[in-house]
Amino acid sequence: TTDLFDRQVLEPFVTRTVKTLDGAISAYYRKRPEDIYAELDSEDTAVKGRALEALAIRMMRLLGLRFLRWNARAQNTGGADVDAVVAGVFGALPTRWQIQCKNTPNSSKLSLDHVAKEVGLVPLTNATHILMVANADFTSHAVRFADEVMYNTSLTVFLLGRQEFSQIRKDDSALGRLLRERAMAIVRKAPAE
Repeated sequence: TTDLFDRQVLEPFVTRTVKTLDGAISAYYRKRPEDIYAELDSEDTAVKGRALEALAIRMMRLLGLRFLRWNARAQNTGGADVDAVVAGVFGALPTRWQIQCKNTPNSSKLSLDHVAKEVGLVPLTNATHILMVANADFTSHAVRFADEVMYNTSLTVFLLGRQEFSQIRKDDSALGRLLRERAMAIVRKAPAE
């Protein structure tokens, strides 16, 4: 955006809006993407935990959705899972998303158990979509499990791993393109009735 837009439109909007938001979310709206990604590399687990929350809010903003609640928020999020529940119209459909960001760059891969945990939370969040974004890869069993969940329920599960994380980090607009590509792949892979 231009400086004029920031001063005349964005700043007044943010100033009014942040008064109605959770304190952490208010801070996350102002956090620059490069700061979020830098903090994910921090040695301090509390800083990393807050960066994960900020990343979840960033994903929400990129999708044009609104924050509903933290699913489970520990006092110190370092090492804990960060779930944000968000909602809004996506395309022409009302949606509710459970967003999980994983900061495990040294992990071998995220397993079926990581995905199953998110799927297991759906009765509590009433999500129509799960978005898992990680700077690690997913095992083939995790991907296959996500596919089976989608083929047998009305839930959509987007798994964006290390390669996609890197693309989003370089260019925010990659998120929309990646989700569209995943959605098309889901439709193509769905078994015939």
